[in-house]
Amino acid sequence: MSGIVGDNTGTGSGQIATVQGITTSSSDPAVDTNPSGGLGTVWANTSSGEMYACTDITNGSNVWTNMGDGTGDIAPWYVTSASTSYFTVLGHATGYASNTSYDRNAMASDGDSTDWGDMSRAGGAIGCSSSTTHGYASGGYNGANMNNIDKFAMASTSDGTDVGDLTYSGHHVGGVTGDGYGYAFGGWSNQDQINKYSYSSDGNATDVGDTRSSYAQRGGQSETHGYTLGGTTPNNNVISKFTFANNNYSTGIGVIRGSQFVGCTCTADGYVFSIGGGQGTDFIDKMATASDSDAVVTGATLAVAIDVAAGGSNSSTTGYVAGGGVSSNLNQIAKFALNISSGNSVDVGNLVVDRSNTGGCQY
Repeated sequence: MSGIVGDNTGTGSGQIATVQGITTSSSDPAVDTNPSGGLGTVWANTSSGEMYACTDITNGSNVWTNMGDGTGDIAPWYVTSASTSYFTVLGHATGYASNTSYDRNAMASDGDSTDWGDMSRAGGAIGCSSSTTHGYASGGYNGANMNNIDKFAMASTSDGTDVGDLTYSGHHVGGVTGDGYGYAFGGWSNQDQINKYSYSSDGNATDVGDTRSSYAQRGGQSETHGYTLGGTTPNNNVISKFTFANNNYSTGIGVIRGSQFVGCTCTADGYVFSIGGGQGTDFIDKMATASDSDAVVTGATLAVAIDVAAGGSNSSTTGYVAGGGVSSNLNQIAKFALNISSGNSVDVGNLVVDRSNTGGCQY
C-alpha cells in the first residue's frame, strides 16, 4: 500500500506529508526571498535536498543559513550589504608629508569624522580592501616606495599592525576586495603585478597574475571579478577585469569617460562607480558588472571636483567620497545615492585632517 504517511498511519512506507512551517521548492531561496513566516522559516530544496533556515530578516537582503554541513549559506554580498561605518586611511596630509592615522564615520548620520587610530607606518598612495572585520592598506609612498600590508580592526578604536609584504614596492597601488582575500595591483613605477593576500591568516602576498603596466589605477569588484579602472599612460582610460577563482591576467573590457586616472571607486550591487580623476573632474560614472562594457554617465556630479585619489566606500544604498585633492588636499566628505540619476553629491562632513592619495574601507 502507498500514499501519504500522515494519511495512512498504519502503513510503514510512503511519502512524507507536507510539514507545517517548511517551505518546499525545487530551487534555493535568494536574499530577496522574503518569507511570510518571518525569522526561523525553514526552506527545503526538493531538487538538491538542502535545507535552509532564515536567520536574518532585512527586506530584500535576508540571510538563509544552510542547516546541513554549515557551508553554502545564502546571504547578501558583504561589500554591498548594510555597512554601518566607513574609514579613510593614511594619505598625504600636507603636500607629500604623510600621516599615520585613519578616520571613521558612521553611515547612520552625517557629520565630521573621528580619529580611530594609527597605522604602523605613514604613507600615501595606497591600495585598500576590507574583510568583514578588518581594513587593509598595501603599498604606498613616504619618501620611498613601500611594500607593507597593514591591517586594523574596524569594530573599535585600535592601531594597525604590519602583517606582511607585497611581492613588490610601489605607490599609487590599486586595491580590490575579494571573497576571503584582498588584492593589490599596479603602481609606480610601471608595475603590472596582481598580488593576493589572505584575510584569514596574516602573511605575505603572492603574485597571481598581471594587469596593465600602469599606476594610479583604482579598483572595483563584483562577487566574482576584480576590476581595474583608469591609470596613467599607456591606455589610461581602460577598464580591465580579472577572475578571482582563476587569478588570471586582467583583460580590457571597456573604457571610462575621457583619458584619465580615477579619483576613487564605489561598488553597488551590479555596478562599479568611477568617480573624479583626470585634471580635476566631477564625474560620477558607472559600469555594469553583468556585461563587459564602457562606463556610462549617471547624470550626477561631485559637488567639488577631485583628481588626486580620495577614499571611496559605500553602504547598500549610498556612496561616499572622502578627501582627495585638486590644487590642494581636501577634507570634504561627500555622499550620493547609488541609484542617483541627476544632481550633485552632498557635502556631509569633514575629515580630521586634509588628505589626498588616501584610501577607503568599510565595515
